Amino acid sequence: MIVSFARKFVFVAIPKTATHAVRVALRPSLGPHDWEQCGLFEKKQFPIEPLARIGHGHLTCQELRPFLVPGLWEQLFTFCTVRNPYARLVSYVHFHHRGNPAWSRDPLGLLKRTLTAPPNRWTLPQARYVTDADGTPLVDYIARYETLQDHFDVICRRVGLPLSGLTSVNASHPPPYGDCYDAELRDMVREAYADDFRLFGYSTDLNPGR
Repeated sequence: MIVSFARKFVFVAIPKTATHAVRVALRPSLGPHDWEQCGLFEKKQFPIEPLARIGHGHLTCQELRPFLVPGLWEQLFTFCTVRNPYARLVSYVHFHHRGNPAWSRDPLGLLKRTLTAPPNRWTLPQARYVTDADGTPLVDYIARYETLQDHFDVICRRVGLPLSGLTSVNASHPPPYGDCYDAELRDMVREAYADDFRLFGYSTDLNPGR
């Protein structure tokens, strides 16, 4: 997550949605008193002990907001990146189990076991990062991974940054996600990430490239 008081924005970093590419593009614009928290490639922490203790940069809006001055959240431009839930699950499992023979031996089983295990920050529904307790969105702008450069251009214009091309960072190059599913896993993802499909407008059809 990034909180820029200089540029008046908050970037909510949802795992496996190209957040590192966005971070790299935003960092040169940050002021000396801006906040960033991350634990991969760069080690940075917010100056707020309860949040720093979390140890990585995938914080939710509900976690951050209580530590801001009342009314400040509404004055900042808040945005996030999101990804097709089918593709995001495959990307996470492929990355998390890189080098694990289980991925080559039984990727479908590994995907199902991941989805039925207790959720962690990386498998948490994306909607949980950017909604309040009632499911109401808390961010001003939602950028899609699938057309991220176009969305990032909008973000740059909104916060007064020169347009710049995003660079791929932390890419794991999983197989086409449609090749990794059977009907059971498809239905499991539809149920687990129902809020993501609804809130972000992704089709529940299993169509690679959507």
